[in-house]
Amino acid sequence: MAVNCTIYSLVTDVGRILDTAKVIVGENNLSVMGAPKAWEYFEYRSDEVSLVVNRMWKTAAGSDFSDLVNSTYSFVKAISSEDEGRQNALLELLASSEQVFGIVVEPEFDEAAEEVVFMLARCGGGVIFTGNEFLNVEGGLVLDIEGNSEEGI
Repeated sequence: MAVNCTIYSLVTDVGRILDTAKVIVGENNLSVMGAPKAWEYFEYRSDEVSLVVNRMWKTAAGSDFSDLVNSTYSFVKAISSEDEGRQNALLELLASSEQVFGIVVEPEFDEAAEEVVFMLARCGGGVIFTGNEFLNVEGGLVLDIEGNSEEGI
């Protein structure tokens, strides 16, 4: 069964992200759609796992990117949390996002796929959304759908 997550990122230099992914999984193991500094997606395949990273970037109001960021912002704002400071920091990061990476892993994460996901978050100064929780670049819980929070961004 596929596993997916979304990374909300502050970075605009996607060439650096692609270069780092190549170091992690090996350049020959990575298929890229688009120019190195303007790629649309990349895919990593091994005998055990397939990882696809799709990229959306900030363009204009009303774009798919804006709709995704705005809906996620509204979702987070509606969560009842006792830690308003962390929730507000997450809202600020979402509002400042320059790119969003949609990730699909099949059948499940292996070490290389997990390393790529956390590298994307680290390089992008972002957070990972699993559908149930937002994680920081170290894997710590920033906020979950029940309002629990353990670590900052």
